[in-house]
Formats: sequence, structure tokens, C-alpha cells
Amino acid sequence: MNTASRTALVGCVLALCTVVAGCADSNSSAATTSGSVSTTTTLSPTTSTSTVPLATTSTAAATTTTEAEPTTTTTTSPAIVFPTWRLPNHGEDSAVAYVAYAMFGASDALDRMNEGHARLDEIDQDLWEGYGSLGCDQGAEAALGLDDGLSLGVYFDTPTEAHAFADAWDAYFGEPLVGVVDSVTTFCLD
Repeated sequence: MNTASRTALVGCVLALCTVVAGCADSNSSAATTSGSVSTTTTLSPTTSTSTVPLATTSTAAATTTTEAEPTTTTTTSPAIVFPTWRLPNHGEDSAVAYVAYAMFGASDALDRMNEGHARLDEIDQDLWEGYGSLGCDQGAEAALGLDDGLSLGVYFDTPTEAHAFADAWDAYFGEPLVGVVDSVTTFCLD
């Protein structure tokens, strides 16, 4: 590395430390900064923290970088709350969050239903052992833009609860569920 590159690199490191530490004295020929650059990745509902320690001393003649004692802070994200759903009743109107869907006859249809149940088990929300036909929830096919097929839905009294469940699902699993329908009338349960 040539002298110009090294000088530029040292300048960048010094600038980073100045911004992070906020304690550089720009009116003197020697400045000392120290601190930690910390990045936090939140995995709901836990937190992971990593720390990159830095200590830089700069004078008019030379700059050195040495490793300082790392400091780690841990923050806890708010708990993810899943609204409790209920079992559907024949002829009843409900809001539904669909956690699994597969076309009838698809080779992975049962795997998708089982994965949906496993995820509901993981969040302590698996209230029933079955799945049904999307067509039995009148209005669901049109609202979701799907053909009739196997579906696993969780039923709520209000659309607000169903959307809150979908938001919690997305936050917990890092991916959206199949979809939410604000109002269906459930049949096929008699």
C-alpha cells in the first residue's frame, strides 16, 4: 500500500472514530478518539449484538490504530403478540388469516399444510389438527385471487385481529402468510 493510500485510509478511520465517539478536538495537532462501532440485528423475539472495537491515536507525524476493550450492549425487542384465534362455525362470518395454501392434487399439498401446523405449534397457536377447502370460506377465493385448494386458516371476530395476526406472523417468521380476508362466511362444517 503506498503512502497516499495509507494516508487516505487513516483519514477515513479517524473520521469514523470522530463521528462515533464525538470527542475529537479539531483545533489541536494531536487528537485521541476511542469508542466502539456497534451493529445490532434484531431477531424477534431475541436480540443479537456484535461489536467492532476501535481506538485511534493521531498526531501530525503518525497515526496508529490499536484494539481497545470491546463494549457490548444488548437491547430486547418488544415481544411479538399473536392475537388468539378461534375455531370457525358453520354459516358464521369471520375474518381469516391464511397460513397455508396448496392447489388440490399438488405433490407438496400435505407438506404445506403440515408446515403451517408446525409454525402454528411454534407460536402456541395450533388450535386444531385439520385443514379445509378454501372454497368452504365463501369470498376467500376472490379476495385472495386463488383457485379452490387446500387451506389452513386462523379465524377471528374482526379484521383488525386478523391483520394484527398477519403482522405478528411476518415479524416472527420474516415472511408474510398467504393472505388475510376481512370477511368470509364459512360453510362445509355441518
